[in-house]
Amino acid sequence: MSRRRKIILTVLALLIGITVLRETGVVSLNYCRSSISSNTTGNSTNNSGMIDDSCADVAGTEIPVVVEYEGSTYREAPATDPELWIRLSNTNSGPGWMPLYKNIDFSANAFYTFVPTLKDKNSGRCKIVNLSGYISVTGSIEVTGFCSWREVKQLIAKNLITIVREKGHETLKNL
Repeated sequence: MSRRRKIILTVLALLIGITVLRETGVVSLNYCRSSISSNTTGNSTNNSGMIDDSCADVAGTEIPVVVEYEGSTYREAPATDPELWIRLSNTNSGPGWMPLYKNIDFSANAFYTFVPTLKDKNSGRCKIVNLSGYISVTGSIEVTGFCSWREVKQLIAKNLITIVREKGHETLKNL
């Protein structure tokens, strides 16, 4: 084997080795730019009834939103009572293994049920609120540069959690 061929094979083996280590998460080597776009729809139902009992004197805007995603819990603040828990799941489709350019479509669904006992702003009496609904998010992310599939999934997850949390707060404003 000629000296030139050995150098080419060595360089190629190093590039493949670094790529495998980066994709498996052993080495963090990401240098990329990304743009993400998404569209959100949702629906919620809100039923309430008055009761004579003790209740939390908390405005809807003060209730924290907790997002549960892929076995992890993402909180805004330390645990309190009441909290709106939203369960989020998503699917990704697209060539995540492409080394320099990734264009991936994603969709996510989030569901929540929330039954707090809160003080009514107008009457001062306690009311039980039965709030339930869903949030549906679709979008795409375009990534150029050296970026692992693991990093792309983290970018998508961060965006989804932010969107779902914002929609949760919008829903709570009306309590």
